[in-house]
Amino acid sequence: MRRGIFKNWEIKLACLAIAAALWFYAYQTERSGAGGKAAPSAPQSWYVNSVRITDVPVLLKGKAGDLKLNPDKVTITVKLISQISLEKLSSIRAEVDVKRIGKDVESIELLDSDFVLPSGVQLLFVEPRMLRIVRGRT
Repeated sequence: MRRGIFKNWEIKLACLAIAAALWFYAYQTERSGAGGKAAPSAPQSWYVNSVRITDVPVLLKGKAGDLKLNPDKVTITVKLISQISLEKLSSIRAEVDVKRIGKDVESIELLDSDFVLPSGVQLLFVEPRMLRIVRGRT
């Protein structure tokens, strides 16, 4: 039995070293992110048929007066349930009702119901979810 364990020990040791190196690489990559940035606070997942869309406009619905949102664009990830044209994807936007913004409110959370999505599209992630309210004329 002992002869079988120590037979070809050099190859076994090399395989163990390679496995440890691969594990360490995967651990570091997951911990620090692919670009070397700090790990995101929200879990990032990959979905089949998902698309990440940047610069999705966030509009105020109703009489906004001198109210503005900062940032006024967000990045979203959507899942495509059925085939959809790029034109329909580019029409995605968020509309925040001004009635939800009180006088003393400094920030507002984007809800899934704020997004105007074409049929066949499901919202997965929104970054950032919280928007700052800017009051006053610029």
